Amino acid sequence: MFTTHLRTRLAEIDASIAEHRLALEMLERDRATVAAELSSKATFPVLTLPVEITTAIFTLCLPTFEELHVNNVRRRDDSATPPTLTAPNVLVECCRAWRDIAVATPSLWTTLPLCLKDAEFGDTNAALSVSRRRADEYIDRWLGRAGLQPLTFVFCLVQENLDYDYDTDLNTAAHCMRSAIRRYADRLQELDFKTTASYLDIEFMDLDRIHFPLLQRAVLANNDPDRRSPDVCAVFGNAPRLCEVGLYRKTWPSSFTFPWPQLTKYEGPISHFSLFSLAPNLVEIKGIMWEVYEDMTTVVHAHLQSLTLSGPAVRIDRVLSKLTLPALLSLCISKSIYPGTLASCLERSAPPLQTLSLTPFQPGSDGMEFDMGPWKPMFASVAATLENLELHSPSHQFLSAVLHFMAKDDPSSLPCLKTLDVFNSPMVNYEQLIAFLHRRTTSTKLARLQSLRLAYRPGVLLGEDTELDPRYFVAGRRRWRLNATDHMRRLASEGMDIHIGSEKTTLVSLDKRATFDAQPEEYDNADE
Repeated sequence: MFTTHLRTRLAEIDASIAEHRLALEMLERDRATVAAELSSKATFPVLTLPVEITTAIFTLCLPTFEELHVNNVRRRDDSATPPTLTAPNVLVECCRAWRDIAVATPSLWTTLPLCLKDAEFGDTNAALSVSRRRADEYIDRWLGRAGLQPLTFVFCLVQENLDYDYDTDLNTAAHCMRSAIRRYADRLQELDFKTTASYLDIEFMDLDRIHFPLLQRAVLANNDPDRRSPDVCAVFGNAPRLCEVGLYRKTWPSSFTFPWPQLTKYEGPISHFSLFSLAPNLVEIKGIMWEVYEDMTTVVHAHLQSLTLSGPAVRIDRVLSKLTLPALLSLCISKSIYPGTLASCLERSAPPLQTLSLTPFQPGSDGMEFDMGPWKPMFASVAATLENLELHSPSHQFLSAVLHFMAKDDPSSLPCLKTLDVFNSPMVNYEQLIAFLHRRTTSTKLARLQSLRLAYRPGVLLGEDTELDPRYFVAGRRRWRLNATDHMRRLASEGMDIHIGSEKTTLVSLDKRATFDAQPEEYDNADE
């Protein structure tokens, strides 16, 4: 009796299984039919774009020379982590259609970033043996897609095993890079070369004997930071168009003999003051001060238009005390310096300075009352031409004094100023800021301020009075009862670009589309 029940139950389960199996087969047939119909009718918009548009998008994905240079800078002697896969490599791995378009676009292959270390190509994410033949094939295959366009090389040789002075694989890699430079020298327009190998020197590349008819920019890194004259390496003696030279940090210019007279831009350490004499046609310098200068004579550089200096403040101060720059248009100083030295340099040079960026020395930053007096001669020396002022990390006292000073109808209060940027700013007095903005937008003796940017330092927030507490503001016989945001919104509606916030978070950002709803209240007595 009991076994009969079990057999009946088993038969029911088998019937249910057969029923569900039949249903599953029907669903699978229906799914296959729908999938086939979808495949025949579905479209992928990104694949229907004209090839010209896809090519243009691919070109915008390419990293810039500066971004690749930063990648090279980050490769240290003890760390050679390959960079993230970028265009065009990432494009050819997406799908066949994109690969075909990318391979057929020469402009995507004109820049070759290559890091060779021990026994692999660091930038290709492929464990390929660095044999001479394999490396040459890889380089030729990449550059063969570039057609006949000018080329950019960003090369890095990394010695991972620091216990040995000689590495066979790395020596082979060095020969591969030198061979590539020789083979494509007639098309090379930009070159960034760095080596961390303790035994390999830039001189090994023999860059002075190679003819570079198109080369315009070169960046080098000497593996030995202690190298000095007389062991000087001559480079680019046959590069008639070379005009921009850069050196990595702690790679001294005294280690090389460049064609200095033809250079217009230099970026890197300044290890000797003679740089300003050796390169009389420089238009732009971005220098890092590393040396303490002892016997310096005053140097007049007639063509320099842009100067950026970083490094110890005492060395920057000493250099400025010896420079005369009559053509200077832009000056950027990253360290806090004394106003007296800067004022003397500007008075002596009498340049048509348009942009000034500085970190002010602030004796009042410890809570004492700030004295604007030492800064007035500096501002007065550039008042006739200065249009853009950047202040970095000013104290509350300094910023307050500057806003008060520049709100006056005074010939020395920067009457031509059009933009004011304050980075790592302290909390500002908004009532004073509004008074400053009103004066700089209504005075007939001062140029109209076009842009104001306050980037607060971490931890600084907008005060409650910015949005909540009404503030009276008197102009002539009219008096507005508005908060600070309303005042700035009115100025934004009149065309001023205003940004207030932190470097990561925008707290107030107003543009020309901002509206101004409040109406002025009329008073018979302006003093009321």
